[in-house]
Amino acid sequence: MISEKNYLDFQKHIDRSVLYKYFWIFWGNYAFIIFVLVGGYIFAKPELHENWQALIGLSVLSFVISRGVVVSLINQFVKRVRPYQRYNTKPEETKFFSFRDKVHDSFPSRHTAAYFSVAAVVFYFYPILGAILIGTSIVAGVARVIMGWHWPTDILGGAIIGSGVAYLTIHFASQLFFTLT
Repeated sequence: MISEKNYLDFQKHIDRSVLYKYFWIFWGNYAFIIFVLVGGYIFAKPELHENWQALIGLSVLSFVISRGVVVSLINQFVKRVRPYQRYNTKPEETKFFSFRDKVHDSFPSRHTAAYFSVAAVVFYFYPILGAILIGTSIVAGVARVIMGWHWPTDILGGAIIGSGVAYLTIHFASQLFFTLT
């Protein structure tokens, strides 16, 4: 576990460097923009339209199950404080995402579970684009740790849940609802 002094020193360093701070804020809160851009690329290329209904259906289903069901259930039983709560710091907040609260729901990371659940589905259909999204998911998770919203194990847990749910969704739901070519 990181010492309180090291954690607080690091948070002060982030506050002093505007470029560094906003770089990590972007990745921690707005990485979904990369997902939107990849989605736009897929739909702009007619040669990638072969399984578009399955891609959208499985991505949405995987997202809802991982973030809306699995993570929410875990949060009912696992009450883990966030780093900013433990060390009584004020992490950067943005207009739309990452508001401070007193709820102890750090584990697992909802952002990371959501990102990995969609990235893994995209990887199944389009490995190169999926790899870009998996890389985006990793950087977003690191950013959530750097900004003080999560512990590294929260990110690891979210990645495992998101990827696992995506795998199960592809395996079971694709057989039930889609004919993949």
